[in-house]
Amino acid sequence: MPRQMLDKTLEKITTESHSTVLRRSAGIPPIIIAILRAEPSIIKANRSWNKKKGVEKRTEKTELLDTTLAFLLDLAKNATFADSKIHALNIMKFIFSDTILREDITQFIPTAMMLSCDEFESDNWSIRNSALMCFTALIKRLLDTHHIQDQDLSKKRGFTFVDLWQKFPELLTYFKGKLSVKSGIKGEHKERQDMTVFSVMLMLSRLIPYSFAGQEYRQEFTDLKEF
Repeated sequence: MPRQMLDKTLEKITTESHSTVLRRSAGIPPIIIAILRAEPSIIKANRSWNKKKGVEKRTEKTELLDTTLAFLLDLAKNATFADSKIHALNIMKFIFSDTILREDITQFIPTAMMLSCDEFESDNWSIRNSALMCFTALIKRLLDTHHIQDQDLSKKRGFTFVDLWQKFPELLTYFKGKLSVKSGIKGEHKERQDMTVFSVMLMLSRLIPYSFAGQEYRQEFTDLKEF
C-alpha cells in the first residue's frame, strides 16, 4: 500500500500544474514525507528481527526513500515541463530538511547539491528559486545547523574542509570547477553566474577554518583559496 500511494503521488508531479507550484507544491511534499517517515521505523524493527537466530532475514534497505530520491533527481534534471522540475526541487527540499530521514539521505547530498547549483542558471525564475531553497536545505543538512547565516570562526568542532574532501570529493571538485569559471558575460546571465559563485562561497565559508584541519590537505585548500 505505501508503495502504491507513493507511486501515485510521484506520478502527479510529472504533469504541469501551476496551481500547486504557486504554493510550493501545496500538499504534495507532506504526503511524500509522511509515507517515507514510516520506513525508518520498519527498517529498525527489521534490524532487530535479523539479530535473531534461525529467522528469515528481512530487508534493511530504505527502498522507498532511495527510489523516491532517484526519481526526483532524474525529474529535476531531465523533466520537459518546468513545473515538474519545480515540484521535484520543492519535494527534495522537504526531504533533506526532515530530521527523521537524515540518517539515510547522506549518499544523495552531492548529486542533489550539484543539480541545485546547476539550476541557478535556469532561464526560469521559479526553478532558480526552488533550486536555491533546496540548496539551502542541503547546506543545513550537510553542516548539521539551522543557522547558516551565523558564522562562528572561533568554533573548533563541526564540518571541516577535511570532512568535505574525505566524504564528498566529487562535491569539492565540482565547487572548484564552478569557482574557476571566468566569463565576460554581462546582464542577467552574469547575475545567475554570480548567484552560483555566491552560493558556493557561502557553503565553503561555513566550514570550520583550515587551521583546525589536517596538514596533509594543504594543497587542496590552497587551490580553493586562489579563487
